Amino acid sequence: MSKTIKVTLIIATICIISGIILSGIAFAAAGFDFRRFSNGTPAVSTTYVAQSTDCQTITIKGISENYRITQGSGSRIEVIYYEDEQTSFSIEEHGNTLVVTEKYKFVFMLFNFDFNSFQREVVISVPADFTGVIELNTSSGNIRIQGLDDCSSLQVSTKSGNINCDGANVSKNLSLSSLSGNITCKRVQADDLSLKATSGDVVCEDVTVKRDLSVDVTSGNITTDRLQAATISLQTRSGDIKVNVLSVTNLTCHATSGNINATVKGNENAYRIAANSVSGRTTVPSGNTNAAGRITLDTVSGDIRLAFVS
Repeated sequence: MSKTIKVTLIIATICIISGIILSGIAFAAAGFDFRRFSNGTPAVSTTYVAQSTDCQTITIKGISENYRITQGSGSRIEVIYYEDEQTSFSIEEHGNTLVVTEKYKFVFMLFNFDFNSFQREVVISVPADFTGVIELNTSSGNIRIQGLDDCSSLQVSTKSGNINCDGANVSKNLSLSSLSGNITCKRVQADDLSLKATSGDVVCEDVTVKRDLSVDVTSGNITTDRLQAATISLQTRSGDIKVNVLSVTNLTCHATSGNINATVKGNENAYRIAANSVSGRTTVPSGNTNAAGRITLDTVSGDIRLAFVS
């Protein structure tokens, strides 16, 4: 091989490697989203302020944007969103209902070095006195909930994305669901709480529920700390359960393949205790067969440990 050919091959190799690196940087800057890895125009931010001061229902129909629901300082609901050649929004008010609809149009593009695009999110800001219902459903995108003071019902679901709820006071039902993604729920109060993840972990801390708290995971771990509820039901098909309970009347933990480690504040004599592991060790107090409270722990494959603390 001649010297000229060798030099040419070296230069070509350097160019290819440099191109791959630059493409990777651009792809990361686009949030690993092929839609934004294009030569389209930059996204434009728009703020919508609801006309009515009496909106009691917010319905959000998302596709792939990230969403954040938070409490604002204004007296009306505000929606901040981004539009580009592919993503647009329709916002309508019907009586006391506000409907936010994300729309997507496929546009073939090559490159777009908008380094801020992957950080954008749709922000729904509600007044401090909002006591209505919020429903958010999206196909792909992360969801954050921050500092909601007193809404009556909050239902959030995403097919692919993480859900982070940090600070919420819901007078009735709070429901968070993700088919593929983790769910984090902290500093929450509700009458009833339901967390469901098909593929992902669930973390639940500083949560007080008046009635029923349920966590259902198909594949993932459940980690909870400082829970209070009348009834707590934790279930995972593949994963471990680690639970720290401050107050509960009935506690049920079921793992098909995983360990169960439970700590309950109180006295074992206040509970009827049943624990069973098909393949694993079981270390639990005997409890009181005449007690009003009940603790049931079972796993097919894994160890079970239950302890009480004062």
